[in-house]
Amino acid sequence: MKTMEPDSVLMPKIDFLATIAGGVQTGMETLGKGLKEYIKAYPKAEPTPLAREILTLIEDSTLSDYQKLVDMGYLHEEIKNDELQPGNQPGEDEFGGKFSYDEDLLHYFVIAYPRSSKVDVNRLKFDIANYNLDHYTKLDFDIEEETLDAASNLLLVRSLVNKEQAMIYFRAIIRQPEVFKALNNSGYYNFIASSANYRQILSEKSLGDYLKFFLKNYSRIIGPDFNPEGAPDESPEELMARAQREDELLRERGKFVTVDVPVDQGVYSSAIDTTQCFVVAVKDKNMALRPMLTQFSDFNRDNFRVWNLALQLKQAGDYQFMVVRGLPGFTESLSYFRKVVLERSLFRSLGQTTYRNFVITDRNLNKLLENGDVDSYLDFFRTRYIQGAGQPQQAPSRETSPAETTKPAAPATRTVTLEYTGPYDLSVRTPHYYCIIVPLEGFRKENLLTAIREFNQSEFPALGLTLEEEPLDAFRSILRITGLPSDSIAMDYGRKITARRTLFASLGNLSYRHFVITPRNYEIFLRRKNITEYLDFIKWGYPGNPQP
Repeated sequence: MKTMEPDSVLMPKIDFLATIAGGVQTGMETLGKGLKEYIKAYPKAEPTPLAREILTLIEDSTLSDYQKLVDMGYLHEEIKNDELQPGNQPGEDEFGGKFSYDEDLLHYFVIAYPRSSKVDVNRLKFDIANYNLDHYTKLDFDIEEETLDAASNLLLVRSLVNKEQAMIYFRAIIRQPEVFKALNNSGYYNFIASSANYRQILSEKSLGDYLKFFLKNYSRIIGPDFNPEGAPDESPEELMARAQREDELLRERGKFVTVDVPVDQGVYSSAIDTTQCFVVAVKDKNMALRPMLTQFSDFNRDNFRVWNLALQLKQAGDYQFMVVRGLPGFTESLSYFRKVVLERSLFRSLGQTTYRNFVITDRNLNKLLENGDVDSYLDFFRTRYIQGAGQPQQAPSRETSPAETTKPAAPATRTVTLEYTGPYDLSVRTPHYYCIIVPLEGFRKENLLTAIREFNQSEFPALGLTLEEEPLDAFRSILRITGLPSDSIAMDYGRKITARRTLFASLGNLSYRHFVITPRNYEIFLRRKNITEYLDFIKWGYPGNPQP
């Protein structure tokens, strides 16, 4: 990991492990020297007090005195296994002690389905991945397949940090019927299991006993629960964050007490459909930011020359700010944000210094510079930009102009309006295009173009479809399929191409979108360049259309 030069808060811990491991392989003198160097390099790191304690034991020769270590409590003459203490014997557990009750272990969400049910596993993975992307902006999940036995397969979503977080995920996802469509009403089970219990399931090659354990200790539901009633007002990720804050609130952990401070988001304006700034907030007023400023200047010139971006340095509170001004709109600012945060070399000059990235309007930046409270704005940024895709959470009134029409950020608080008031034309009984928005680089575009042409020829040979490419902005292009004579045929095309997941294999993990659109609405889309806004329109103009 160290050779990759990651920007990670784990580095002090990794270096501590390396110091201890190296010292154990040599001798006490070398270990002591290594610990002194570690303490000098990381005077405030979490492992440093332990490093000082070990160094003290080395310097006063305690580590070579067995009896002294026993007297001090570092070693014990008698080893006690807590699992064998009264009350913890396997015989007192109806499951014979084979399942762990530890709630703080990593947990997985698991779907078990019959191998004979002909489940489209790739589609199921795709639907779960889309659900995770839509509802969890700060968490990454891996989705894996596993064979349980000759009759059953498992699909695994990992990892959730503990039982409480896993239960929030479980209760939220089982209320989303669209996620489970690929299972075709097969007799499947979904449940969560700790890492230890999941290994036990694989070892036994059986679910029977664990499902009894799950029903007793987790939930009475092991199948789908598509009843939206009683769904919480908060998104599952917000519930996870709140549960974590409550878990840390004024709880003693050794010598430390962590306190969660409520944040007032009302200080910032929700009017964010305007020009934006990208900000790097560095929590070190003595850090030289000029090297990073130079790198951003080169990066902007090479990638976003047409936007004519400006760079500034500011200070407020405990932070220095590098500000990139002139991002032309909300959608463009998030695209810039995503591209920048993947360019780790831009931040290399910051070393181990703590810093934050975010997007902000000029108006809100002025407020932030007045109060210097970066943490409060970060909560606002996550809610309004990341989770809410920048859309206010109230429904538009009849007086709302087309350019201001928005959708609710969270499905649980959706307010339905009686009529569509946005910029797009609801007259969709006309010929159509099918559009695929892809990045300009990072994949073999010719492979994708060939795959689409072959798909068109095999599935719709009589239509004579054509494939054209057109730039959308400085970093995305549109692959436009023309020749679809009606909305119903366009929707059928969309369903078939969406089901052909292998067709998009050349894109790998890159983000892309695809949708049906009329020529008139396509002209409007090219002017506005707001994918989220158009996908919201699809729900009005094309009821029953599969979401891209």
